[in-house]
Amino acid sequence: ANVCLSGADELEGQAERWAYFFEAGCSSWFEAIKAHTFRSTFIDLHSQEASVIVEHWERRRQICAASDAEGRQVEEAKLCSIFEEAASALEPLRLRLHAAARLGAGLLFVVCFFLAVVSNREAVQTESAASSAGLAFVKLSTRSPKDSRVALAKAKAAYEARLASMSPAAAGLLDDNERWKILSEEVTVAGAVPSGTQGLELLLTSERVWEDLEFALRGPDGLLKSVSNSYQMSIAARAWDPRVTLRSEFRGIAWNGRLTCLCQYFHPLFFPELLELKATIEADCCEKFSHPEVTAAVESLGGHCIIDFAWLGKGEVVIVELNPFDGSLSYELGFGVVAVVVVVVASCCTNTHVPKYDTAKHN
Repeated sequence: ANVCLSGADELEGQAERWAYFFEAGCSSWFEAIKAHTFRSTFIDLHSQEASVIVEHWERRRQICAASDAEGRQVEEAKLCSIFEEAASALEPLRLRLHAAARLGAGLLFVVCFFLAVVSNREAVQTESAASSAGLAFVKLSTRSPKDSRVALAKAKAAYEARLASMSPAAAGLLDDNERWKILSEEVTVAGAVPSGTQGLELLLTSERVWEDLEFALRGPDGLLKSVSNSYQMSIAARAWDPRVTLRSEFRGIAWNGRLTCLCQYFHPLFFPELLELKATIEADCCEKFSHPEVTAAVESLGGHCIIDFAWLGKGEVVIVELNPFDGSLSYELGFGVVAVVVVVVASCCTNTHVPKYDTAKHN
């Protein structure tokens, strides 16, 4: 890797890193930009429930490692057994998640700051009723359970079913770009669930969830402990907008309080219709970023952050979320590889990138 542009960590102490990670979540900026983002209701979380998730994943990993060492297949019965044990311990959580993701009341976007304690059901039901569909999407404030084995298996099956439903001639006309679009759509949809039971299943089968929960519980001194004073996690219940699609999501980087670049969130995918909309999308996102409430929220995160936009049409932009980072720290905190380009794009000009697809190469 080319690290010549990297710099020293701005947060040198582990305690400061830990505090930075868990104090800069959605609840820290939501109130400032609630007029510009999806409506949300925040709820508390019990650390004991996060501990169950962590323990389940570690037991699962031990079983898989033992099987690998002995050169045999994993005993699915053992995995099912520890899953059922964890699910049983989390039954109160499942019921609260189910209440939050009421079937038929609307598509609820549940952003988990790490598992839910629904202390205000009325607020959650209000968010659910505000949407037009009937599923829920479960996501950590830091990262989503998009690596869930259950979700990925569901997406794979749906992708294969869509291809199988096409005539051989139609399937043969699909290039790599179109196939990746179908797969990306199915991976996204696989994270939407109709009940607390399925939402809990995603959380229990995600290594990303385990990593963040373990870090939250471990604390800066490296010891698992009772975190009565420092462990302050929440859940946000957000009304889902079905207009948000693969082509409508954009990721920006703010540096020193200025929006310095903008690209497709699903950057490997090519949408030819976006080429002629590039200037409009850039102008709309920049206009949204310029709102005083938004710039103030960015400044509250140190002026440096990743900012995700949903472009819903000319003049209509919603901020999805802000992900704070401080350069080299962002790898450890799970905010993605975009950190390595921060120094490159940290200029006063906004650089908007829309991929151009080489049809000759892929047809």
